[in-house]
Amino acid sequence: MFCSFIVVIFTLFGVTLLELFFGQEFVLSYVPLLLLFGGQLVSSAVGSVGFLLIMTGNERVVAKAFTVGALTNIALNVLLIPRFGTVGAAVATSASMATWSILLWSAAKTTLGIDSIAFKSIKKLG
Repeated sequence: MFCSFIVVIFTLFGVTLLELFFGQEFVLSYVPLLLLFGGQLVSSAVGSVGFLLIMTGNERVVAKAFTVGALTNIALNVLLIPRFGTVGAAVATSASMATWSILLWSAAKTTLGIDSIAFKSIKKLG
């Protein structure tokens, strides 16, 4: 919930906050920051399922999900950074973060029977 609040604040006032606290040079990071918030919101919505899976003896599942996420990140960085720069890097990072979060959530749901989605409206989709 707190993460959602921060995203709303930065969406509305991000340019002003970046300029006020960090200077005019950092205003260019506004769009990449919002994109990174998207991946973080997905990760926050599914919870700490990686730790849950590790504590229940499913380390290999976590390692596989992180490997898929890392390979996704590398592939998307190679494809997107040359054309889109920092925005491409932010998209790649958010996509890979969302990928491993969803993979871990799915593994926790099927392996442990635990649905850790934070919001009921998201649960209706699954």
